Amino acid sequence: MKKNEFVQMIKDTEYCADISKKDIEAVINGISDAITEVIAQEDSVKLGSVGTFSGFTRPAKDMRNPRDGSTVHVPEKHGFPKSPLQDVNMKTCRPAPVEPAPQGLFSCSGCGTVSWCCL
Repeated sequence: MKKNEFVQMIKDTEYCADISKKDIEAVINGISDAITEVIAQEDSVKLGSVGTFSGFTRPAKDMRNPRDGSTVHVPEKHGFPKSPLQDVNMKTCRPAPVEPAPQGLFSCSGCGTVSWCCL
């Protein structure tokens, strides 16, 4: 989904019907900037039912190359894992096909049913 489609989707909700697209886009940009700043500071922020955004630094280390046994230096890495919350897992959960039962089924941690969700 493109940003302008997302803005229109938000505008179509009952909460934002009287707010202009320009104002909605400004709020989205502000949220994006704030989350980026939190991640850069390696802190975390929890956004309601959307998820938790956080930043991390994985320190530099020396690893062994399995092919020839030589030592390889792996540089420091900065990243940002995003973990969806339970509400998002529940809404995106898809029931498993009824017949035939494929081998890859498992019990969903979000809804407890046997499904393909949360992969």
